[in-house]
Amino acid sequence: MMEARNRYREAWPKNVDEAIERIISELSEEDKKTLKNSAFNDLIQFHFSLGMWIRNRFGLWNYNKILAASLIEKFPESVIKLYDSKHVEPDSASMVIIEEVWRKLKKE
Repeated sequence: MMEARNRYREAWPKNVDEAIERIISELSEEDKKTLKNSAFNDLIQFHFSLGMWIRNRFGLWNYNKILAASLIEKFPESVIKLYDSKHVEPDSASMVIIEEVWRKLKKE
């Protein structure tokens, strides 16, 4: 059981850019189009779908410290827990990642 858990953790993205690339590579063309065509202020609609997938799949609830450090470095005011500057707030972190995926798709 521990071995499987460790393998899963090894697959976590190591930084924000890797997370963005992985998400884009796994989204269907239809999902990419839907996300890309959404208004920035409407991205919150993805909180319980893509956001939950990001939080669970990338270890944001399980202290993916490497990804957290990358998020803190790039987006400190958006992701840091108010009471602990060494950890990210998973909901905010997933939203920042969704916004960055959206920006990248808009450029394509």
